[in-house]
Amino acid sequence: DIYLHHKEGYRLPIMVKVIPIKNSSEKIIGAAEIFRENTENVQIVKRLEDLQKMASFDFLTGLGNRRHAEINLKYKFNELKRYNLKFGVLFIDIDYFKIVNDTLGHHIGDKVLRMVAGTLSNNIRSLDIVNRWGGEEFLVILGNINAKELYSIASKLRLLIEKSSIFLGNGKISVTVSIGATMAKRNDNMKTLIA
Repeated sequence: DIYLHHKEGYRLPIMVKVIPIKNSSEKIIGAAEIFRENTENVQIVKRLEDLQKMASFDFLTGLGNRRHAEINLKYKFNELKRYNLKFGVLFIDIDYFKIVNDTLGHHIGDKVLRMVAGTLSNNIRSLDIVNRWGGEEFLVILGNINAKELYSIASKLRLLIEKSSIFLGNGKISVTVSIGATMAKRNDNMKTLIA
């Protein structure tokens, strides 16, 4: 698969097939190349990638969605059981979010969700994963961590969200969150961990 330069200036996806030409002794003496436009295949691959992303990511916040979180939790449980690699989770809920939506409107509620998502994703370690669990709930999966570190990160994130704000005309809006935190245990499963 290559991209050729069209005479009108744009790039065109092309599939090239090379066929060797051999003499009577089976020695390669040349080759024939067949060029075929590949736009349709490239578009199909792109569409599949887009659909896969839509199935795993939350459109509003850009975070992984619940399905994405569940896949990552399964992976983390496998690591815990096979290699004893500890992990913890933070279950985060925006306090009184319904009041924000009801009094200021869903468009402001969406901005608040993006603000919280951005605060979370920009203030965790590179090996940790933030997901939008649903509504105003977020799930953060933290690998290679102990209970003391888990508490410290939860406290830091709670404070950072509390200090974040969105400016609206002459005022600003900020929110607080409630966070439940736990370390995964070997006998846990996804349901017991989240509970």
